Amino acid sequence: MSKSIHTTYKIFKNKSKKEIIEMCGLENPDYKVEELRKKQQIKKEVKIARKITRIKNETILKYY
Repeated sequence: MSKSIHTTYKIFKNKSKKEIIEMCGLENPDYKVEELRKKQQIKKEVKIARKITRIKNETILKYY
C-alpha cells in the first residue's frame, strides 16, 4: 500500500460514521480532511496531464 492510503486510514480509524460526517462537513471541515481533498485534486490534475502528454507522444510517433 502507498503512504497516502495509510495516512487516510489513520485519519478515519476508530471513528464512527457520525464523527466522519462531522469531520467532512462543508461548513467547517477538519484540516486533515481538507489536505486529503487538495491532494486528491492534485492527483487528478497530474493524471490528466500525463494522459494528454502520452496521447500527444503517440500521435507524433504515428506520423514519423
